[in-house]
Amino acid sequence: MDCKWDPGDTDVLILGAYTCTAVPESVKAGLLPDLRLEIRSKECGAYCSDRETSAFLRVVPDNTTTHWTKHRGATSYTAGSVGDGRYRLAMKRYWAWRYKDTGAQQAYLLWVRAEVPSKQRELAQKIVNDMYAQTGADKIILVD
Repeated sequence: MDCKWDPGDTDVLILGAYTCTAVPESVKAGLLPDLRLEIRSKECGAYCSDRETSAFLRVVPDNTTTHWTKHRGATSYTAGSVGDGRYRLAMKRYWAWRYKDTGAQQAYLLWVRAEVPSKQRELAQKIVNDMYAQTGADKIILVD
């Protein structure tokens, strides 16, 4: 995979933006699936204000033109064919973790989009589902 990091507007994307694409030669040789993965994330502090969330969503590609399906309060997703025999799955979500000893909370915003050939849609689903699960699946994660 060839991944590029773009810090973007540091007031909006504290953790930055990543765009990864499969190297064409590796896809042709059968070493990698023809995958494109994009990630945008923001660390907010104890919580993400409406202003921070709105600013973050303004830099998310296609956010205003996408039909999002709500999944449990803090998560939305969209999935489907995007032409040329490709399948795309995207998710946007808010999550937080809390220190067990101090009770201090850290909140984040995340947007991820995976695009693959339609016959490999399970790969896009696995990537996005894993990111959902690893960010607490709508629970506040307690950490030491």
